[in-house]
Amino acid sequence: VEFWLKKVDFALTATKKEVIFDIHTTSSISSSADYGRLRIEMSGHGVGTNTTSPFYVTYMSGTTGISNQNIGSSLTTSSIADDSWHHYAFRFKNTGSNIVTDLFVDGAHNHRVTTGTTINYISGTIVGTIGALTTHPSGAAGPPQANKGWGKLSGSVDEFRYWKVWRTSEQIQTRWFDQV
Repeated sequence: VEFWLKKVDFALTATKKEVIFDIHTTSSISSSADYGRLRIEMSGHGVGTNTTSPFYVTYMSGTTGISNQNIGSSLTTSSIADDSWHHYAFRFKNTGSNIVTDLFVDGAHNHRVTTGTTINYISGTIVGTIGALTTHPSGAAGPPQANKGWGKLSGSVDEFRYWKVWRTSEQIQTRWFDQV
């Protein structure tokens, strides 16, 4: 998943998390084997402390995968919400018994996390949104009515790209500034 993001600040009073991208299967519940979800979101929780990256990812197949995994090295709320355009690229793949998640910022590799458990192939009807939730997050604390449209992103997104294949570091680093 790649996109350009311009953000002025974090809307802390409006929402705890701001969803950038959320897709999930519609025909199953989160505990079933054919459930799938990919969500990229941010939280302004680090405002004032700036100790944790604002980015979180969820990549699930049934009950396996990663959920609300923090990713990003030396990223802070102020480095993301600086009123400038930045390019972010996330990539995911099974490796051994874990999932590798990489984050690139403005074409440079920023952070790699290897954790969770491998996921299986997902098929069926998949729905998605950019800038808000598609449905209530599985196992999430918070209002039970948090549904489609909640977790609204306060910012601008441009040139969103969703790839169905693993992009190499070279592809991301040399093509991040080009239009597709």
